[in-house]
Amino acid sequence: MRENLRELLKKAWAKSDGTTIREHTDTLLKNLSILKNLFGEKIEEACPEDFRELLWKALELSCEYHDYGKLHCFFQKKVGNKNWKVLKGIPEVRHNLLSPAFVECEDENLKLLVQKVVLHHHEVPDQFEKAKEVLIKEFGFSEGKAKELDKLIGEEERFLERIALKKFKKRNSESLKKFYTLVKGLLLRIDHASSNKHLSEMEKGKLENPEKNVKDYLRKKGAQLNELQNYVLENREECLVVVAPTGYGKTEAGFIFLKDKGFFTLPFRVSANGIYERARAVFGENVGLLHSSSLIELMKKEEDELDTNTFEGIWKNYQHSKSFAYPLTVCTPDQIMPFVFKFSGYEKYLALLSYSRIVIDELQVYAPYTMAFIVKALEVIKDFGSKFMVMTATFPEFLRRFFEKMEIPFKEFPELKPRHNVKLLEDTLGSESSINLIRSLSEEGKVLVIVNTVRKAQELSLLLNAPVLHSRFLQKHRAKKEEEIKEFFSSGEKGVWVTTQLAEVSLDLDADFLVTELSTIDSLIQRMGRCNRKGIKDIENPNVYVFTQEPSGKGSVYPKELLELTRKALTEGIWEYDVKERAIKEVFGENIKKTKYYDQFKSALEYVEGFWRGSISLKESRHDAVQKFRDILSLNVIPYQFREEVLKVYKKWRESSDILERVLAFNELQSYTFSYPYSEKLLREGKIKKASELQELNVFWIKGDYDENLGFRISKEEDPEVIEDDNIL
Repeated sequence: MRENLRELLKKAWAKSDGTTIREHTDTLLKNLSILKNLFGEKIEEACPEDFRELLWKALELSCEYHDYGKLHCFFQKKVGNKNWKVLKGIPEVRHNLLSPAFVECEDENLKLLVQKVVLHHHEVPDQFEKAKEVLIKEFGFSEGKAKELDKLIGEEERFLERIALKKFKKRNSESLKKFYTLVKGLLLRIDHASSNKHLSEMEKGKLENPEKNVKDYLRKKGAQLNELQNYVLENREECLVVVAPTGYGKTEAGFIFLKDKGFFTLPFRVSANGIYERARAVFGENVGLLHSSSLIELMKKEEDELDTNTFEGIWKNYQHSKSFAYPLTVCTPDQIMPFVFKFSGYEKYLALLSYSRIVIDELQVYAPYTMAFIVKALEVIKDFGSKFMVMTATFPEFLRRFFEKMEIPFKEFPELKPRHNVKLLEDTLGSESSINLIRSLSEEGKVLVIVNTVRKAQELSLLLNAPVLHSRFLQKHRAKKEEEIKEFFSSGEKGVWVTTQLAEVSLDLDADFLVTELSTIDSLIQRMGRCNRKGIKDIENPNVYVFTQEPSGKGSVYPKELLELTRKALTEGIWEYDVKERAIKEVFGENIKKTKYYDQFKSALEYVEGFWRGSISLKESRHDAVQKFRDILSLNVIPYQFREEVLKVYKKWRESSDILERVLAFNELQSYTFSYPYSEKLLREGKIKKASELQELNVFWIKGDYDENLGFRISKEEDPEVIEDDNIL
């Protein structure tokens, strides 16, 4: 059978484009070799010591045999191979059920493990009965050989515990599970990359000496490594938590940490776009960008010279980013952290991170449930051999014990000199006196006004006759607004811009004066970071004005308890570093444990830990996760008034056969969208309605008023006020 099998593999198709099983398998083996040469040492370190001698053999066997089941005549018919005839009298089964039977290995224990890896799924017994029938009737297996499949029946966890006792007696069952997860994850990673025709290589090298690139970059700016950056360079073989104010060089410190292969994660897409540009300035073409609209962003950068050749380069860049091929990928956490829910295929992400490093920028910005997911994800990847660094301007004190439990060292870098003089005003932002104050300040310099809700930002924009930026602009208008606000704050002009939380982290602005509503202490400190950023302006007089009465979004955007704790912690005058630290501890220390915010964090952490304890089944988890966290979901919406224009673009997208035209049309469709909080009420009343005409696109029509200067507006009663999180989930 072996000689016949070799010939069959050369003729049978693995893909509908005619790629044979042998060709596809050889691509996997080539990519395995590339992976081993580049990151073999790191992967071996992540592998449990008592299984290291089996690692590469297990991977080689898994790559070799994982698609042999595609020889099945029904699969060949499905992919369009007309040289194959469907045999009568045999059932159709999934190819992955057949592949394990072809595995050959002298080590029976290793063979059993590899068979389970290439099976991919646990299946119900009747499917195994059909698979055995196919093996006997189509491939000539003996009944005894076909019956070996029975050993693979059952859920992975129990299967591994069983064979750990019977087959790997001298080895720990937890080590076996970790080894199995690593092998399965690496197979998935290699297989997915090998199946992508747009990839020139699975891994585009590594960041050999990132510190050299950073030093060269800083030298051109007349600077050198500072205390923070040197600390990271000296301690990057450990996981780290560093706390430093805005403008301290955390980004470059993050680049230094990400040696070999790394992911730089940010909470907002717009901030990811900005860091991507900085990373390209430091590392050239070794950088990828990955978030929900990264293709649009990459195309925008080349829009003046966009032709077929340019597009091919952009498309390859995008495909390499999607496949995690770049040495450094700038992304949002949703691109690499779904593994924390242990969804099908989660092993791929865990295996990838076993030989990668990750930087989490501004952890405190996330909602409490998202923060809990990230904390658990970091705990898991540390156990799997990955290194991470959390960088933040304000570290929530209640998180400290979770990181201390992981034995992560903390290092704080206080401000070299104070940058802010705070004035507290027992008044509402929007009152006549507040408007007069803002107008007066705008005659002296640049004023940044930050409020808690989109509605409030729109109201102030009208009162001040000032431009406004928030998340409810069409993507095409928002991109223009972002450019305008950046240009204003880097110019010599005086004036006012009104914005929301988007300005806290995602935009690199430097205002002369900050005027803000009361928000939580971490948010306020982030807002202050957008004023006197370099610390070179005089602060004899106040440059930060906080209006403490009737903040918008109280209870909906920010928990009432946190706002009240923050209000009590605030003091007037020059804010030295110790003033900020004391305020953070007053809010996020022991007091936080009495709040709903902490309850949300704790509830989310307990929930996600259920996946890793095995107390939540995978099938249930997807449904339960959506229901439990329904309030954090956002919808991709298009204002109904643009329906006719959008349908014309959609028609062009559907009918064009040219890939460049299709992508341009798709980008144009996306440019009409923005994120809007999920609202059961608006869906029920038909104010938000699924755009069924746009069949393949997961978008909704939304009724309301849209204005290019103010963005989308809806009545106060209907507006679900939530924090502006840029739909990171």
